[in-house]
Amino acid sequence: RGPRASDLDFAMLCSHVLVMQRPWKLPTNLDIPRNNVGDVAEFLNGNLDRRYQVFSIDGRVSGHTASRADSLSGFAEFNDQALLFRSSDSHHVKQPPPPLSLLCSFCSSVLFWLNLDRSRNVCVLQIGEHASAAVLLFFAALLLALEMVPPSSAELLRHLEAVCRADGPPRKKASTIRWIDHTGWAPSLHRYLGYVESLCKHGRRLKYVKPPRLIVMLIDVKRFARGSDQGDIKVEVYAGAFNEETVTTELRLVVDESSYQVMHSAPNDGALLLEMSPNGRAPLWVQGDVAVVVKLASRPHVCCRYFFHTDFVVPGESDYLLLTKADL
Repeated sequence: RGPRASDLDFAMLCSHVLVMQRPWKLPTNLDIPRNNVGDVAEFLNGNLDRRYQVFSIDGRVSGHTASRADSLSGFAEFNDQALLFRSSDSHHVKQPPPPLSLLCSFCSSVLFWLNLDRSRNVCVLQIGEHASAAVLLFFAALLLALEMVPPSSAELLRHLEAVCRADGPPRKKASTIRWIDHTGWAPSLHRYLGYVESLCKHGRRLKYVKPPRLIVMLIDVKRFARGSDQGDIKVEVYAGAFNEETVTTELRLVVDESSYQVMHSAPNDGALLLEMSPNGRAPLWVQGDVAVVVKLASRPHVCCRYFFHTDFVVPGESDYLLLTKADL
């Protein structure tokens, strides 16, 4: 007799969508909660045959890394019916939001599988042990794409919180999906949730198009932390590079202090004005996911990171993009 559903730990995000922590090789332990990979494979293959697809969401917190091979380990147990979606930190920019292209790719992949047979196909979402609020953003985006809740961030977050708090049998000591209160989410996660919400409201649920390019001419920093000298405040610009084949992304440095020219500096006031294409250099074009980092060289922990997507810079207002502390 194979394992029953009650012998395993999982949560129901919605109809036909299961969520569980990534299985391991040790025995199933509902207190942690972690399932044995063999138990999960036996349950899925015995009850769903070829009617399931595994989607592994790799959204770790900073400091927890794994190779792609490690993340895919054990997928052979599921007849290689698995896809990996990784939202990892870059070397310099920690904990960026999942790129919009990655969120759209994830949602469209799940919808494609479910639509092949809406009555029988099942999606199994696997999350890591050290999952962060970014994983909740994946779930929220999927619920919007599936039209399981009204396209409203407030309604959506209430529904997602209820799912997290209600999952599993009473004997469990921990939830399958760890709820992180949305008031503690980084502003960038709320911003990207708003992007997905906007796509759904305007009928672009699965139509992620190539975003527009913008030229960054000037960066004007005001009321930042007080610098020790003229060169203490530094600015870096990163652009996202999404790999469709591996479904991974990385923020790559495109501008640092060697590229721009300081037009005005007042370190005591935390002020800095930069020209991004000095001396006739090629203009700085950015497209898609962008990160602007402002930091102190003398105190690297004093750092502000701003994330946005060029597709959602309001037409007609793109000549001046204002980022404040609330956008960190």
